[in-house]
Amino acid sequence: PKSPRWLVQQDRIDEALDALKTVRDESDAKEELEEIIESHMKAKALGEPAWRDLVRGRVRFLLLVGVSLQLLQQLVGMNAFMYFGPRVFQDIGFDPVRFQTISNLVNFLATFPALLFADKYGRCSLLRWSALGMFIACMT
Repeated sequence: PKSPRWLVQQDRIDEALDALKTVRDESDAKEELEEIIESHMKAKALGEPAWRDLVRGRVRFLLLVGVSLQLLQQLVGMNAFMYFGPRVFQDIGFDPVRFQTISNLVNFLATFPALLFADKYGRCSLLRWSALGMFIACMT
C-alpha cells in the first residue's frame, strides 16, 4: 500500500490525507499530515544524499559498527553451526533432532540473561563485551 509519506513525496496530498483518515480521526490525520509535509520540506531543503555521505561523520562510525558486527557474526560461524550442525552431528553418530533441540533450547535460554544484562549494564556495554568475545573466538 502507498504510505502517506510516499504520497506526500509524490505531491498527492489529498490521497495522503485519505490514507491517514483510515487509521486516525480527521483532526489527528490533518495534524499528522502537516508534520509529514513539514518533514518532507526539511528533507528537500537538505538536498539529495550522496554516496560519500556514508563515509563522513557519525554515519561513517555507525556504518563501520554495523559492518563489523555483521562480519564478526559470520566469521564466528554461528549461522553455519545452526544450519549445518544437525548434519555434522548426524555424521558423527549423534541424534540430529536431539542436537537441534538442545541447540535451540540453549539459544532460547541465553536470551534471558542477555535481556537482564542489557537492562543492568546497558546495550552498549553488552555489545562491546559480545564483540570482544566474537573477536577472540575468531582469533582462536
